[in-house]
Amino acid sequence: MYMRMQKKSHRRGLTLIECIIVVTVLGVVAVGAGVGLQAVAKTPSQADQQLAVSNALMHGVEVTLAQPWASMTSGTSTVQIYGVNYTRTITVADANPQSNDGTGTTRTDFRRITVSLRPATQTVAGAGDASLTTWVTQK
Repeated sequence: MYMRMQKKSHRRGLTLIECIIVVTVLGVVAVGAGVGLQAVAKTPSQADQQLAVSNALMHGVEVTLAQPWASMTSGTSTVQIYGVNYTRTITVADANPQSNDGTGTTRTDFRRITVSLRPATQTVAGAGDASLTTWVTQK
């Protein structure tokens, strides 16, 4: 009788050691990505910087409006936003209700309030000059 020798068929698939290696590599990649994302999340984005600057401008207007009409005055202060020092200048002037460019006859019951922010150093990314102007009338 003639007997054939049977060959073992090699199955295709993953062995246990291959699975362990894949899980280890994926774990290392996930840890690296997590550390990178954490670093990015702690850094304020340019949009965050712009929002904080807008809030500082509005705060300057609100501080001025909280003063009695007769004692509203111009002034300068320093504001820090995300570690960047800004010079905040508030200018209060009588204004002409018919002209928003400051020309014409002004009235004492109508004022223009301009709040400006200028970074102390111009080398900071996302930091630039900003201003807000509003007109108010005496109540």
